[in-house]
Amino acid sequence: MSANDDFVFSRSYRGKVKGLILDWSGTTADAYVLAPAVVFVEVFHKHGIEISMTEARGPMGLRKDLHILELTKEPEIRARWTSIHGKAPDQGDVDRMFADFVPMQLACLRNYTTLLPGVADTIQTLQSQGVKVGSTTGFLRSMVDILEEDAAKQGYKPDSSVAGDEVGGQGRRHDLGYRGSTQRRLLGCRHRALLQLHGYQFPRGSRNHGARGDCPAS
Repeated sequence: MSANDDFVFSRSYRGKVKGLILDWSGTTADAYVLAPAVVFVEVFHKHGIEISMTEARGPMGLRKDLHILELTKEPEIRARWTSIHGKAPDQGDVDRMFADFVPMQLACLRNYTTLLPGVADTIQTLQSQGVKVGSTTGFLRSMVDILEEDAAKQGYKPDSSVAGDEVGGQGRRHDLGYRGSTQRRLLGCRHRALLQLHGYQFPRGSRNHGARGDCPAS
């Protein structure tokens, strides 16, 4: 047994920042996170239940259908629902509310796509320095397309994005969910190639070891 057995050594990265993963609402656009909360309130109202903006924001970070599900599990909201409908909300109710949510969110989303001050300039500066920027959100791809289109007009163009309906996770509360999936996507395709170009070697036995970084045309 050597003296070195008394120590644990670990390798830490001390190089430059090479990638960022950013949310949309409240991080890069929609400063007060109004877009989803307003629609959650409206959806429950359509089904006869009043919820506050504070309640609507409670499960933020989940994919939107799962967000609605979590709202129906809140004791006070659940009690109101039972009082109005004579039964507790179930998955069928969640599915119907989510079916209402999608077109309602699409209809008003452009009202909430204004970037936060400094976002465009900051991201452009980072990208000019070689930093890759990914975006992640609980919004559906159809909604992300709107966000990206309006953001591009204001000067913000992320290099990669992942929407809530493009992954099987449950959002950032569950194993990083779509944020984890964004990270995995950044380790795939063009972004995996980027890391390889910077000299990063994936550990032998890992899912990325020996994987190619190029992407099929899309």
